[in-house]
Amino acid sequence: MEQSLCVQPTNIISAVATDDVEQCLNAFDKHLANERGCAAGTRGNYLREARSFLVFAFPDLKTNWEGLNADQVAGFVLRRAEGLSKLSQQGPVTAIRRLLRFLTFEGKIRAGLEGAVPPLRGSRHASIPRHLSPEQLDCVLALCPSDNALDKRNRAMLLLLVRLGLRAGEVFRLSLDHLDWAASAVLIRSSRTARERVLPMPEDVGGALAAYLTKGRPPSSERLVFLSHHRPHPPLCATAVLSDFVNSLLY
Repeated sequence: MEQSLCVQPTNIISAVATDDVEQCLNAFDKHLANERGCAAGTRGNYLREARSFLVFAFPDLKTNWEGLNADQVAGFVLRRAEGLSKLSQQGPVTAIRRLLRFLTFEGKIRAGLEGAVPPLRGSRHASIPRHLSPEQLDCVLALCPSDNALDKRNRAMLLLLVRLGLRAGEVFRLSLDHLDWAASAVLIRSSRTARERVLPMPEDVGGALAAYLTKGRPPSSERLVFLSHHRPHPPLCATAVLSDFVNSLLY
């Protein structure tokens, strides 16, 4: 029987949910308030979507973070968006993406799972790419065989998008000073909120970045990581460049 995605009243869920689920939601609420600066109404919307997702992913209300997979993430968001207007569809997209980033930061799930949240075609924010299966990702990465400087750069950018779920602007704002090789971590700064978050650096992302920085990046005193390969090698700054590149590979 297909699982229902109807949002149940908070008091009913709270009465039967395990401490793990409730503790997770409480911690997520504090994160939204203290780290993200979200207003009470916004937090309520995010928590409603987060609660529905956790009930969908764990029908027995017992969390199993290792078993959480990309198909569950994409399936929930797509079904939740059915019947919603294009503008309203962005609600579950944003809420679940923020929940997954929080869970990654807490070390409960692997880095990059938030990349499984589909941006939903037709949304005014949907410029880079729809959900990719592991097989599709392999095919896209195969188009950047890493045998020249441009491929090394593009491969590193693609992996940052998919593995860490970064936005194009976040990729372009990445600085050499934001890479903590000793801790295998990446510092991400939001231009809109001026807030910071630290994400773990998966091995394949670190490898692609190292290959680009040591063998693909033009010599420059510029601290931003990704540079144009046209002289005088300025930093990439137009997010449409990355959108057009990704979409050219997918379509």
